[in-house]
Amino acid sequence: MLENPLAEVAGKEQCVGAIRAERAFTGLQPVFDSLVNNRDRKAQFATAASQFQARLELLRTIGLYGMYWGKQQHLRSFLPIPSRLATDPHDGRDGVHVNDSLRVIPSVITLYTMGVAALASDNIETLALLLSKPTVSTRGERHPYLIAVDWPQVQEWFKTLPGHERHYFAASEWLFTECREVVRPVVPDDSDYDRLFDLFEIVRSLVYADLALNGQYASGLAELWGPPGRFVWKMARRGSSRDFLAELKGNSRLAHGLCNAGLFGGKLQTFGVVVDGFWAVAQKFSQRCY
Repeated sequence: MLENPLAEVAGKEQCVGAIRAERAFTGLQPVFDSLVNNRDRKAQFATAASQFQARLELLRTIGLYGMYWGKQQHLRSFLPIPSRLATDPHDGRDGVHVNDSLRVIPSVITLYTMGVAALASDNIETLALLLSKPTVSTRGERHPYLIAVDWPQVQEWFKTLPGHERHYFAASEWLFTECREVVRPVVPDDSDYDRLFDLFEIVRSLVYADLALNGQYASGLAELWGPPGRFVWKMARRGSSRDFLAELKGNSRLAHGLCNAGLFGGKLQTFGVVVDGFWAVAQKFSQRCY
């Protein structure tokens, strides 16, 4: 039986995970700066990359088990991890800044890890909070993390990686492979992982669409954009993701959990309308994948 690594700290005012996360954050920024500053120095870049990966893996592990096992008392320990990773500590200051789409990549990797883990444990309300509540500061203004990420630009960046140049959704394909072994302790079956990964991307897109509406549900719901993923070409070639449409709508546990967390105006009917609006756009994307 999978052991709960958070059990021994449940109920304590200061979670051990929070202390470890804070230490990892404290050491991460200098390493990230070194990674960027030494991009033209092969040896120094390799050292910085190794250090960065080690510190990021600690945060991913905390986030993974936090989303799988975590309860209300653990939320402040792991929910802010992706948004903090995406935040430029030098925002608002003069000087050279890392490109936003490059800076968010570690946070996106962590977000996917945490999101799949939440779905694996049916931790829907916590997943909803992860996707909707964290914010980031960009040029002095705060925005919801999910909205602040330039998802099309992230996709384009991953197309520069060898082997991903011709992928429709390069970031999604890379993340599918990269996150597999990290989440294996909580999702051992490959077919379950494939299903949960697709479901997470769809839920992320729906929450994005809902946040973009900003409560304006009265009009403009015929077509709603959300970041597409590898599930789109599955719709075109196998139709497998169409099974999710029935799962997403109606009185499913997923729909109730998202609405109970305050998304979609707290109404299942609105959730269904947003699903239809997003699906209309997703089907248009899928037609380009033939």
